[in-house]
Amino acid sequence: HPELHARHILLLSVFFDADLGPRESTEIFLEIYGNNMLRKQTSAYLQSKVEELIRFLTNGEGVLSKLVDTSLLKFKQRDAIEKVLKSWREETECDMEAWREKRMRSYFEDRYDYRKNLIDWDYSMNIKGWAEIIHSKLYMWWRQEGIAYE
Repeated sequence: HPELHARHILLLSVFFDADLGPRESTEIFLEIYGNNMLRKQTSAYLQSKVEELIRFLTNGEGVLSKLVDTSLLKFKQRDAIEKVLKSWREETECDMEAWREKRMRSYFEDRYDYRKNLIDWDYSMNIKGWAEIIHSKLYMWWRQEGIAYE
């Protein structure tokens, strides 16, 4: 799963970025981790990190080289991860709203028109019992919009 590996490398690089303060690092980490849409600031940060992450993956340069061992990855796997990292560049066309809509329709299928009720049922039956701190309206908003952190 190259997308998963690329995402984990990115999240580690955010966590260990010495140029970011604790609050800014946390905000960027949570936004990348929980949202399907990024703010302009986070998108700019991601753009500045893409080349650094590619250099880490291909040449073993950077802060992550001391933390992450990529020697067991095959060249085919590295190339797949690098392809994912390159797809994160701004010049790559990506209509996230349309992709999310398509995924939601695929997930809910015939029940798409009743997704609010289904999301409420998921919250009541699966989330509320073990995570009462999560408010139902925030959960509903996240499931419908894909934005967990602002």
